[in-house]
Amino acid sequence: MRRLSVLGAALLGGFVLVAALAPWIAPYDPTAFVGEPFRPPGEGHLLGTNDAGQDLFSELVFASRVSLFFGFFVGIVGTTLAVLVGLAAASARGWVDGLLMRTVDIVLVIPFLPLLLVLAAFFGGGILTQVTVISLVIWARPARELRAQALSLRSREYVQAAVAMGASAGHVLWRHLIPGVASLIPPQFVRAAKGAILLEASLSFLGLGDPTLPGWGTMLYHASARSAFLTDAWIWWVLPPGLCLGALVLAFALLGYRLENWGRPAARRGAAGSVRGRAAGRAEDGAPRSPPLETPLPPGAPGVIEVSGLSVDYGTGPDRVQALRQVDLDVAPDQVVGIVGESGGGKTTLVQALLGLVRPPGVVASGSIRFRGTELTALGERDLRRLRGARIALVPQSGQNSLDPVMRVREQVAETMACRGAKSWAGARTRASELLAAVGIDRARHRDYPHQLSGGMRQRVLIAMALANDPDVILADEPTTGLDGPTRGEILRLLRGAAADGGRSVILVTHDLPAVVSVADRIVVIKEGEVIERGPTARLAGAPRHPYTESLLQASRADLPGRGAGAETVRPTGQTLVVTGLGKRFGNAASGVQALDGVDLEVRSGEIVGVVGPSGAGKSTLARLLFGLETPDRGTIRFDLEGDGAAGRGRTSGRGRASIRRRQLIFQDPYAALPPHLRVFDILSEPLRIYGAGGSSTEAVADILERVELKPAARYRDRYPHELSGGERQRVALGRALIPGPALVVADEPASQLDAFLRRDLVSRLARLRDEEAIAILYITHDIGLAASFCDRLVVLDRGRVVESGPTRALLADPEHPTTRALVRAWHEFGGGRAPAATPERRAHEEDREG
Repeated sequence: MRRLSVLGAALLGGFVLVAALAPWIAPYDPTAFVGEPFRPPGEGHLLGTNDAGQDLFSELVFASRVSLFFGFFVGIVGTTLAVLVGLAAASARGWVDGLLMRTVDIVLVIPFLPLLLVLAAFFGGGILTQVTVISLVIWARPARELRAQALSLRSREYVQAAVAMGASAGHVLWRHLIPGVASLIPPQFVRAAKGAILLEASLSFLGLGDPTLPGWGTMLYHASARSAFLTDAWIWWVLPPGLCLGALVLAFALLGYRLENWGRPAARRGAAGSVRGRAAGRAEDGAPRSPPLETPLPPGAPGVIEVSGLSVDYGTGPDRVQALRQVDLDVAPDQVVGIVGESGGGKTTLVQALLGLVRPPGVVASGSIRFRGTELTALGERDLRRLRGARIALVPQSGQNSLDPVMRVREQVAETMACRGAKSWAGARTRASELLAAVGIDRARHRDYPHQLSGGMRQRVLIAMALANDPDVILADEPTTGLDGPTRGEILRLLRGAAADGGRSVILVTHDLPAVVSVADRIVVIKEGEVIERGPTARLAGAPRHPYTESLLQASRADLPGRGAGAETVRPTGQTLVVTGLGKRFGNAASGVQALDGVDLEVRSGEIVGVVGPSGAGKSTLARLLFGLETPDRGTIRFDLEGDGAAGRGRTSGRGRASIRRRQLIFQDPYAALPPHLRVFDILSEPLRIYGAGGSSTEAVADILERVELKPAARYRDRYPHELSGGERQRVALGRALIPGPALVVADEPASQLDAFLRRDLVSRLARLRDEEAIAILYITHDIGLAASFCDRLVVLDRGRVVESGPTRALLADPEHPTTRALVRAWHEFGGGRAPAATPERRAHEEDREG
């Protein structure tokens, strides 16, 4: 692609040079009669002459000026208008957006040629009319596309973070929307320039242009009008301008491929930078081989998957990063093998290698991958495609991002079979319904769209799609990340059942070691691209031999020191947040969803309150309501941060800048919550700019980097997010929330995508903030075990209602509501939790309740 873009730049540069030097390159005045009519190419006339005796080569050289003028001028005008309209519509929204988009609709449906004829009748023909008409029609489609991108950006977590901090519309526009669409502007300009060149040539060829302009379209018009196509003159009169038009359009197209990456720091710096961020500090050479199998396969019994000495590199030379080093792996039939390790350890790279999906700058440097005796590294892309989905199926991490949003889920499962040669579409749909029912989705939901399903149900759909073609191996890449405890358990049981059914193997890749322990036959532990321990699950979980494996188990099970599950009391202090009767409904009364229904809660200074519940309970809606990202239908939200009073019905108190500064939000996804186009310094100083304290940002940023232990500060302040690991990104997000000096921090599932080490690191920091600075923290999570380790009180949400609340230890010791009991039970079974010892009285009480 780089070579093609260089070719495009060279072609375009050549045309620009010819146009600039036209008076010196052309041997004659293009309007002068310098030879006999229809003279063929020869001495004195490189391309011969036309019917009037004008030199065609001179005309061709000067014509480049006309096409380049139209391309650049109309491209600039059209793109500028498109950017202004698209961003104005996305920023203002409401009636402004409606008015601008209806204008775009009108422009798109106006017939082009009649418009040109009408304007020509009023203003006369000529270059001005052509420029006006082409500019009027060429901006509309790019404007719609740029608006769509800007609206998408407004929903991104890093833009929502700025809005939650109280950023003005102007700040969001200049700081995030314009940089976010910047990468689309050059390709839109290239498209507009190409369109303008072709439209000008087409109009001139049809006789609707300016006949006095020596453009390539005019040359073709005169050639057609004077019967050049009926004689040999077409070879020197028609072919050269046609080839020049094609070459100029091709030059813009090839250059556009390269310009698509403009404005994207990750693309400019290369993909290896992100890998270095995840694998910082990794040794390069001298990697030991993986430890031997404790339970080798029987002699002569081939494994389903056999990996030997696999190494995968990203980049070359000094920038080379080894994502995998000498990895060995064997998977037998009927087995569930767990691949466990922290973020950046190489797990996803291993999945990509098994599927033949390692892409540049990644390369399989050495080693063997055999599937039922077939060497996969020796297969071409065509043969690999035949295996993917049919023999080796993938269950990706996010159902929301992996499913087609405009197709019903049954059709998506059926399409998986249709792509692999299903005999009939009706049969594929019938089989799809059977698979969906088998993974626990009610038949009434088979015609739903993905957005109508919960996260756990979407993950079930992905499992059904993986099972559709009866594969030999299922690769499940972090299939339970972001799911609540009961749902996580259901997904793990489905995968365990898939292995038990028909000799199928399952490779479960995750950072959640307790989850793997509950279902896997064998576990392989990866750290920094190396397999450091492997063995049967019972042995590895009970007596790990490597310190890293032991630390994984401890990070998953151990309670934090402090006031978490072991706390007898909490320190009562002044109220920081009081929520009363909060309600929010999405959609209408007939088909909508009641996200919150009469929620009451409070958070006091110097305590952490955990809001826990299953997926769809309304937890994230609560966070968005607290920061004005959604408007409540009823109830009150009161922040006692700056002496604010209670709010009226359905309103929030404390909307002043000082009050907004004293409450901050931490979003769920550390990868989506940071602006990709800003450096760490700019991300951390953004709140200070919003609150008008940018003058002290240098010292404040250095101090906050030290507080979140990104040391030395100079090493991190100029990095982009893609150059950081997941844990480092979450620390930056925490630093952004802390730099304004908040009294209340709301953390919305900030650890759901982090491994055990990073989760413990994050909640340890939050616990220290509570203890050392008396900050009030509302911690929203589906992981009741994690919340129990450091929260003072728990509030359990289910279907938008508070079903149970109380001090952490008391609630865990004797949960009353079925939802709470299900969360606690799933934590004990799949989350590494340890159930408290049950007294006879407690056992009798539990039996009575369950009965």
